[in-house]
Amino acid sequence: MEEGHCTCPKTGQMLMNTRLVPNRALRNLIVQWCAAHGIPYDPPENTDSSVEAFAAAMPSKAAIEANRATATLLIHKLASGSQRAQTVAARGIRLLAKTGRENRAFIAEAGAIPHLRNLLSSTNSVAQENSRQEKNAAATLFSLSAVHDYKKRIADEEGAVEALAGLLRAGTPRGKKDAVTALFNLSTHTENCLSMMEAGAVTALVGALGNEGLQRKQLVHWL
Repeated sequence: MEEGHCTCPKTGQMLMNTRLVPNRALRNLIVQWCAAHGIPYDPPENTDSSVEAFAAAMPSKAAIEANRATATLLIHKLASGSQRAQTVAARGIRLLAKTGRENRAFIAEAGAIPHLRNLLSSTNSVAQENSRQEKNAAATLFSLSAVHDYKKRIADEEGAVEALAGLLRAGTPRGKKDAVTALFNLSTHTENCLSMMEAGAVTALVGALGNEGLQRKQLVHWL
């Protein structure tokens, strides 16, 4: 482009815009793959924030498909990867879930919810890895629970509400915040209330009222 080339190398048509848009989804996929296979990789730090904003505002079909592929790959790692690979995958899924409803749909429809539930109930012998997995799983369920279509699906997943309640009682401060928000989101679906009470969510929420790090207004509203 610096030499004056303003046509698409594939179609030969004139480019409507000469701004180069980074493929963030593909970059994240590369980072996750390298981390899972122990290959050092340092992503560029001098990214133009205006370009990033432009990319976020105008997702291309290729970027959407890359996000879908990323979700599928990461969930496969959750299902069958090593403990380290599962931790890396859980973090990647958490970050992907934060970036839009469409990505949350990819994650949920690819079958992530049972695996996230398993991470919350993990008996991983490495305490630090277990803490990271719980934190990332709770944060992702929090993101998914904000979508009405997935509230019932999460609550119906055997052991999911119990695991969130357990995290609220004995998790890290960050994990407790994500757990209480996820439980609150799930409770806004009327069909979930009875099953949540039976799963011990109310008891956990009552116990959390004395926790200064949690949002007391949200707890009181739920109760």
